[in-house]
Amino acid sequence: MNKRKFFRAALGCCLLLPLASCSEDEEIIVPPDPVSYTTLVYMAADNSMDSEVDYTISQLRQGARRSAGTAVVYVDREGETPRLFSITQQGYDGIVYDWGKCPFCNGNLNYSHR
Repeated sequence: MNKRKFFRAALGCCLLLPLASCSEDEEIIVPPDPVSYTTLVYMAADNSMDSEVDYTISQLRQGARRSAGTAVVYVDREGETPRLFSITQQGYDGIVYDWGKCPFCNGNLNYSHR
């Protein structure tokens, strides 16, 4: 009879022991510092994709607001000279280069700067 009581008590302790153990402290997760990056977007839209350019650029601007990076966008639209401009978290940074205003090209996109 004593063995039976001892066995039940030992079994009860073994079952209740995990419930009474110390809990682990939660690990504090520190968010990483934002990483600055640059993404180059090449849009050759001098074809049937020209209608998608404005929407795509608006989506890039919207995404840049939540980003720490810069998007450098090259756009070649139908009927226009190619442009290179940047989009940052603050918004549109302006044209980096416009081939239509190149002093050497005179509008000739096949001109070589060599």
